[in-house]
Amino acid sequence: MERKKDAFQEDTVFEMESLYYFCEVEEEKGAQHLDDYERALGFCPHWVTPLEAMEKNLLVLQEESAHNLWVKRETAVLKHLFLYLKGVEL
Repeated sequence: MERKKDAFQEDTVFEMESLYYFCEVEEEKGAQHLDDYERALGFCPHWVTPLEAMEKNLLVLQEESAHNLWVKRETAVLKHLFLYLKGVEL
């Protein structure tokens, strides 16, 4: 559970629970359904391995650790996923 002072509303606490699930995907790609801010930022899928994503996140953390606080959490999840896929028990 992430809990912190809300950056946009005074006297408000931001809470977020991140849940992760294993799933299967199909080769067929569908259309994106983006929020306005995602569209404005040019969000688009870029398929990488968990290791590639983890390595990129570690670079981001070295350069911008205070700016992207969520990257630390996602990097920890990617590490667990990478080890799981390699058959390492945690």
